[in-house]
Formats: sequence, structure tokens, C-alpha cells
Amino acid sequence: HLARGRVDLAFATGWNPNDFVLASDRYENRRNVLFAGIDTVRKLWRGEEIVRVNGQGRETAVRVYPRPYQRDIATWITCSGGIERFQDAGRLGAHVLTAPLFQTPDELGAKIRAYRQARAEAGHDPATGQVTLMLHAYLGSDLEQVRERVRGPFTRYLESSVDLWRHGSRDLAELSEKE
Repeated sequence: HLARGRVDLAFATGWNPNDFVLASDRYENRRNVLFAGIDTVRKLWRGEEIVRVNGQGRETAVRVYPRPYQRDIATWITCSGGIERFQDAGRLGAHVLTAPLFQTPDELGAKIRAYRQARAEAGHDPATGQVTLMLHAYLGSDLEQVRERVRGPFTRYLESSVDLWRHGSRDLAELSEKE
């Protein structure tokens, strides 16, 4: 209500097994869990009722209050791996949130083409799907000053997150701590 309907939601399957410690049974089936969850969120957002089992084992119909201003929620799928997530996003009619990690510009181009083709095949206008590329950025008027200013914090950020990325990258897994 505060945003008067200016809300989009991004969803991701997750890839790091350690991120599933509170729901370890969902890791192997995370793609299906993701898309079922998006469907549930969309239904609730539109004001539809869903039925779930409550704490006493009884089926209970629930809906969201207060109702959102916008009838439908714009959804985004975070795609950082294979082409399949881009195609899934296209079929769903969702937008794509991605990053240049572990993909070349040519690979990203192929994934975006596959996304647009999947949108078209599913009956969505391929031109209306948005693809947003996340980049780390710091703006300044002097390039050397910017480099000096960000080098330390950005290096610490990369060092702090390398363990997350080791799970999905053979190249990173083979690096020594110093490397």
C-alpha cells in the first residue's frame, strides 16, 4: 500500500545446498518448488483463495489482507546458470534478473534469445519481457581514484563470497585459498 502498487518480486531456485538447511527436503526439487511458489504468490496477490493444512491438520482457505493495489504482480526469475532458467522465465511470462557471472557476453546473448523464443512460444509478447543485468558499480570523476577507493572493499566482498560460489564452479573449487 505504501508503494501504491509499485512492486515487483524476484524469485530464484537457489543453488547452494547450504542455503537449504531450514528446508533440506526442497533442495533436490527446488525448481518445481520455485514455480509452485510463484503460482501461489500470484494467486494470493490477485486476491484468490488458496487451501492449506493448518496446525491442527485441517484444510483451511486463506487469502491476503489488505489487498494490493495492483491486480497482478510483476515477477522476475533470477537466472545465473544454464539456459533452462531463462526458458522457464520466458514460458512463465516473467522478467529476467541476471549477472555477468560465469557467462560470456555471447553466452548471455544466446540465453536472452532463448528467453524471448520461449516467451513467444508460450503466447507472451517476446518484446515486453525485460532482462536486467546486475553489475557492481561505483561512480566517480577520476578513474584511478575510483579504483583505489573500491579495490579494498570489493576484494573483501569477493573473498567473503567465494565459498558460496565454490559449490557451483569447478574452477573456483580448484583454487587454493591464496589464489
